[in-house]
Amino acid sequence: MLPCPDLRSGDIPCYIYLMKPPPAYCATCGKLLPIPHRTGRKPRYCFRSGACRQKAYRRRVKAKRSAKLQRDRLIHLQQDSFEWYTPQKYLRAVRAILGEIELDPASSVQANRIVKAAIFYDLTTDGLTKTWKARTVWLNPPYCKQGNTSNQAIWTAKLLREYKARNVKEAILLVTSATETTWFHRLYPYPMCFVKGRIQFTTPTGKKGGATKGSIFVYMGTKPERFRQVFGRFGVVK
Repeated sequence: MLPCPDLRSGDIPCYIYLMKPPPAYCATCGKLLPIPHRTGRKPRYCFRSGACRQKAYRRRVKAKRSAKLQRDRLIHLQQDSFEWYTPQKYLRAVRAILGEIELDPASSVQANRIVKAAIFYDLTTDGLTKTWKARTVWLNPPYCKQGNTSNQAIWTAKLLREYKARNVKEAILLVTSATETTWFHRLYPYPMCFVKGRIQFTTPTGKKGGATKGSIFVYMGTKPERFRQVFGRFGVVK
């Protein structure tokens, strides 16, 4: 230990205890590991035996493979984000509450064969430029971004404006559980269903793909108890 001046009293010595880091041991053989590299990175294996080297190698390969799979899933979802369709079981639940879906403002011809909305807007008609005059609205916004802004943020803000203006009487919104974002916090006053597991969306070719985050259904309307009753089988409703 080293003495140092006490800045408060000026004459009473104090001491700094130089503490060594606790010893670390190999995760395979249990032998004492060498001192960590000066970068601060702590080794997990001693590499003194073939078993230790093999385990370290497998761990690196597994980490690289997991990172690549995650990147591929994100890229795939972003590229096809305008063409991911909601499974029928969730749409049946939506109709059980809304009845006929009068408007789907973020859809396509093929997607509407499943949704069966009376009116829908696609990329060419651009629902963001329209006034949503409808009794019931179903909205599953695209997941990609416009520049640095999330499409979910843009479409969610549009729905909230239309609902508060009373252009929309009742709506169900499907978004990812981006609970850290500002746009998601604006949805907290409304009933939500936190879906258990990951929804398996489908593409125009029939290929299924799991969402990279959890999904949440948000209800806007006068039948919150009905929403809890119907969507309670999919997850926790608050």
